[in-house]
Amino acid sequence: MATSTDVLRTHRHLYEVLANPNPRVVKFYEDFFSEGARRAMRGSPEMQAAWFTMLFPAQSGREFLDMVRRPLYAAPCYRVTPEVMGIVSKTYERSTQTQHMEERDPPSATGFIWLDEPLFMTDAGGARIASRAFSWGPQPQKFVNTGEGYDAASPPGMRVTTWCCADDQDEFTDAVAARMMVDMDMKVSISHSQYVPWGSVSHSRIPGADVTPDDILRWLHTLWLFMATEVMVTEQESPARPERKRAQASLGTGLVNVVLLRRVKVADREDGERRDVDWTCSWFRQSHWRHLESYEVTTHQAAPSSGEPGHCVVCEKRITFVRTHVCDPAGKPLKIVPETLYKVSR
Repeated sequence: MATSTDVLRTHRHLYEVLANPNPRVVKFYEDFFSEGARRAMRGSPEMQAAWFTMLFPAQSGREFLDMVRRPLYAAPCYRVTPEVMGIVSKTYERSTQTQHMEERDPPSATGFIWLDEPLFMTDAGGARIASRAFSWGPQPQKFVNTGEGYDAASPPGMRVTTWCCADDQDEFTDAVAARMMVDMDMKVSISHSQYVPWGSVSHSRIPGADVTPDDILRWLHTLWLFMATEVMVTEQESPARPERKRAQASLGTGLVNVVLLRRVKVADREDGERRDVDWTCSWFRQSHWRHLESYEVTTHQAAPSSGEPGHCVVCEKRITFVRTHVCDPAGKPLKIVPETLYKVSR
């Protein structure tokens, strides 16, 4: 298992190696922007959407690598323990409610998360893919001339990048390719990168399907929601001084935040004795706006007015923001209830 010094070193290394990437890495991503690639996409809305989601608004392979690199600078660095990963995965697998990706959901505007164990997810073909890290950062609204007579535009959102490690074995592992990545100084490399507009929706897995593909973004979103509750706590660790100094000079940061399950004792409701809280299951509500007073218009979800954030844009009544929280943090062991796991925030 990697130490916090190892995690900070990986974070720094990714930022530096993407600033001066191996020419073979640049060539690989330049091919996505070639005329041949553009011809292949013509007439295929699905391929165009996939290209847009992964690469927009970059116009070259080098621009794409810079776009992935920039959010790493001064980004809070997190290390997630296997225990926390297990709780998140159980919740992710049992959730049946729709989730909305909101700007307030990530624990920080930019970030880099290292997983102490590889996260295995199933793709649309039924194969298991290992991921080791995530990074993210805001991607504001962009416009660009596509060269085909129209402008493409994207609303504000964020870019999420998934990273894989050459040491992790999955169904796509190729020993030759793994050695090649290590030779190019990219033992940890880009697995996928995607643009995610704020307010986008993710759905649960499809019951009874022959192949049930996973949604790694939904898993990450579930982790973020847990990090906003009292179930988890983030403790800062100071890595070894030499690596901390190198990271401070390169990244502008030198700390690692370790995400842990909170260890607390509460009084039992019946006999008053102190006992451990069982966080192995969880029932929490996603953050949302709530009305503070009654209203006389059709039932609706509270939403803040841009002119008066403390009032609802629909009925103009007073509202308040409720953070993600555990519904019964001091009670009996909590259970996962699929129908009420997430409170949709829109």
